[in-house]
Amino acid sequence: MTKGQVGNTGGGLVHIIWKEFGPNAVNTFLSTSQEVINNWLVLHGMTVGVSDIIARDNTMSLIRSTLDKQLRKVQLIVSNSQIG
Repeated sequence: MTKGQVGNTGGGLVHIIWKEFGPNAVNTFLSTSQEVINNWLVLHGMTVGVSDIIARDNTMSLIRSTLDKQLRKVQLIVSNSQIG
């Protein structure tokens, strides 16, 4: 299903349910749909461990050098603007 089929566009499920059955039915539809999605994620979802989100040493080094380079640029701009 796509956003166009489910979303609030004309002809979408939300739009049709709203027109045919009212706002309470849309609320029930969306809540129940979310329960189905949550249950699917419990069965088929994935997990991420701490070790998966820690950057490698070479990545951290690149980040540090990039930040240092940009900080020097900012300091130069600030210094030049203070001088006039």
